[in-house]
Amino acid sequence: MQYFRNHFGYLDAQEVYLGKDQSNKDCYYHYVPLKDTIKSLFQDNLVRAQFDCQPTKQPYSFCDFDDGECVKNNTFFTSEETLKILLFQDAFEIANPLGSARTKHKILAVYFSLGNLYPHNRSKIDQIQLVMLCCDRYIKSFGANAIFDKLVDELQEIEKYGIDIGYETPIKGGLVLISGDNLGSHGLGGFVENFSACQYICRYCEVKKEEIHENVLALGILRTKESYAQCLLELEQSEGLHVRGVKFNSPFNRLQNFHVCGPGLPPCIAHDLFEGVIASDLHLFLKYLIQNEKWFTLDTLNQRILTFHYLDTDRNDKPSKVSLTSKKLSGHAFQNWNFLRLLPLIIGDMIQNYDHEVWQLILILKEITCMVCCQSVTSSQLEYLQELVKLYLTTFVATFPEHQIKLYQASLYVALCLSV
Repeated sequence: MQYFRNHFGYLDAQEVYLGKDQSNKDCYYHYVPLKDTIKSLFQDNLVRAQFDCQPTKQPYSFCDFDDGECVKNNTFFTSEETLKILLFQDAFEIANPLGSARTKHKILAVYFSLGNLYPHNRSKIDQIQLVMLCCDRYIKSFGANAIFDKLVDELQEIEKYGIDIGYETPIKGGLVLISGDNLGSHGLGGFVENFSACQYICRYCEVKKEEIHENVLALGILRTKESYAQCLLELEQSEGLHVRGVKFNSPFNRLQNFHVCGPGLPPCIAHDLFEGVIASDLHLFLKYLIQNEKWFTLDTLNQRILTFHYLDTDRNDKPSKVSLTSKKLSGHAFQNWNFLRLLPLIIGDMIQNYDHEVWQLILILKEITCMVCCQSVTSSQLEYLQELVKLYLTTFVATFPEHQIKLYQASLYVALCLSV
């Protein structure tokens, strides 16, 4: 450990005391100081070089998060060189997630990466730094403010005073966005997390769940800082559980240049698309083609998945076998992405009617995914993508009227409306 401290810029995690739980047991979470991690990163000359020399932006082209209006309209990030901090939060099981031990050892992890790094470097796991680890159940016991208070305080210091990283003056920085799955983003943003019981299930607009079921393209009034504050005011006066989906004021709203309705909680492509829409819908489509159209059997499909000649770049994330007894594909995010991308090559010769609505849904979903994963898109392509999503959702409802639209399907459409 001493060798790591001396040669690899190792930083110890701090143990933060929360209080006592119902069993009178002391509770802690562990926090890695954000400022110290950033200082350690800037000891690398390559990190400093990328901060000093940002790539030239192409007009009318969207290549990165800072090409959108949310960042461009924020004078804090455009008036001077600033550190752009991107947070990611997710919960994971460290034990068998089945049986009586389920959620007992579930851990909430928060990571960050610097938006100033080039995108192809920023996406590498080595450049994603740990911020904190906390038992997931502590959030309900002590509240989001207690859990994230130390992180928000440090973000406020960076925002106001900056960090001394070797330049003439301290470099200020700010939080740009927090990504994660829908459940985590709603909990962190102060929105309702019970998507089955509550009518207001969207953190982007005030659409009701019943309105989405009646019209898949329904949109409510877009949430803003002002509407969020109004919900909090009404919540204080009514003393209810929530007002139009808002339960409490997010601790991250204490920051001057960030707000959860900025929008600051974007959808996560891995959770919402790869492990959401693709995992659920593609499984439904394949099940229909096998059981209703009988164009191929499950054994044939799985045999072709197993024997398909994958390139080296796809071999590590080749699709998993399909089971019709489950409700979704069992693969992880990249496996599901590769499965959809390669599916026409795997089973295309067995499709007897290429105009069939279910096969067309697969092709539309494939095209949507390809466009979402593009390294660069133009504003006109975004409008085309929006029309593709509209076509996909309306065709899906017409073909499978017994299946209700899920939150991750609706949020994809609302996010595209915001982007256009």
